[in-house]
Amino acid sequence: MELEKELYTGSQIRNIEKRYCDENGLCCDLMHRAGLALAECVEKKAGDKNAGILVFCGPGNNGGDGYETASVLLGRGYRRIRCVQFKQPRAGTEAAWALQTYLAGGGIILTQLSDDIADDCDILVDALLGIGTSGEIRQPMLDWIGFINRHSHGRFVISADVPSGLDGDTGACFSDAVRSDLTLMLLRRKAGLYTGVACDYIGRLEFNDLGVKERCSGESLIRCLSYDDPSVAEELPRRRASSNKNDSGRLALIGGAPSMPGALKMSAMAALRSGAGLVRVAASPESIPLIFAGTPEVMLWPLDDAGLADVQKLLQWAHAVVLGPGLGRDERAARIFEACIDTDRPKVVDADGLYWLSKNCRKLINAVITPHEMEAARLLQTDIESVRQNRYNTAVRLYERFGAVVVLKGYGTVIYDGESTLVSAEGNAAMAVGGMGDLLAGIIGSFLAQGMNCSQAARIGVSVHGRAGVQASADGFIGTLPTDLLPGIRQLVNV
Repeated sequence: MELEKELYTGSQIRNIEKRYCDENGLCCDLMHRAGLALAECVEKKAGDKNAGILVFCGPGNNGGDGYETASVLLGRGYRRIRCVQFKQPRAGTEAAWALQTYLAGGGIILTQLSDDIADDCDILVDALLGIGTSGEIRQPMLDWIGFINRHSHGRFVISADVPSGLDGDTGACFSDAVRSDLTLMLLRRKAGLYTGVACDYIGRLEFNDLGVKERCSGESLIRCLSYDDPSVAEELPRRRASSNKNDSGRLALIGGAPSMPGALKMSAMAALRSGAGLVRVAASPESIPLIFAGTPEVMLWPLDDAGLADVQKLLQWAHAVVLGPGLGRDERAARIFEACIDTDRPKVVDADGLYWLSKNCRKLINAVITPHEMEAARLLQTDIESVRQNRYNTAVRLYERFGAVVVLKGYGTVIYDGESTLVSAEGNAAMAVGGMGDLLAGIIGSFLAQGMNCSQAARIGVSVHGRAGVQASADGFIGTLPTDLLPGIRQLVNV
């Protein structure tokens, strides 16, 4: 596994730091390397040595990184630099050593916040908390975070390791956090910066391993997944020259209540564009003509009384099933759900299928579930804030309850299959529009029908879907529609 793909928690990083210190003595050199890396970021933005720089330093190691950054810049001729000290570091620590080094070099310390200290500043460096954040931020630290945010307009904000106030393990923000233009992750990539609301605070993410290559051997690591991962191209479905439509997979899509034919139609279009050989749509009789219009490639299965009575024939025909897009929440939808949910065919349960699963909790066989945060909260009988506070843990809990591969949608989509945790680096805010999840369900269903297992289909499906969203929004986030992704989906599965 490549180091750049591995994401770490705070406890795992502290273990690496401890082992390093045990082998090398006091970790002052590690803190100095952090200062050099941060100083390089500052210099790239400063332009010249007349730039005004404020470094906000907390009492721990993150603050020590800040003092080291200031020392390096002083040594390189930057004279308009000052450190604003939240609290003295504890005597005998690396941070105390870094402070003394800064002072010995002629550094200036400020201890009070006042608006005038930022008047002539160009760059603000946040070195208040780093990975020391867990839970709600209290006063007076909250005021310091607010001060940086209030004075960020027209200035460039750099966060050391993690924006202060953001939980580096989970991406949760319980109170407030520094809104950075650039976050330089130090030593190891932080798991929380790749999911949740982290994207609202981190700005551009950069990384420096400080020259330490050691891994957490034997520990379970979260892995960052992108479409460019070699495994994606290796595992995409391939067709033999002699292939026919049945060889390319038969997919049944079940849903399409009278008021929501579009959801199933988009799922079908995405399934076809991602390679399914035959797609049969089972929907209410009222929805059938609306789904068929403009999509003559799909086959139809009206879910009238006769169609519902024979639905097992449809399930037996299919190589895989997608259950839920536009299914509805009435008594008839409940009957359809119960008739289909226990099929042994590989399946995706999405949208209204997840609503009925929350009402009829059970272990699933050979399944992928694709909830967004509100659906996840309903499935776990909790509130949405609890889901947002730890998306990684939420995915694990969903797996434990339902036994299905979990795709927890949102920024930094989390995939958990009972063994490994992945977080997607693909997608963006252009995809915050109804129907994007229907596409994803269709893509994953298509890959299942083409012979992938549930873990593979979830992983490759999320990668293709997210990258297609990025491509479709190249000329702007606002106004991107789900159907805009379809040409990109076709292109991305043909590599």
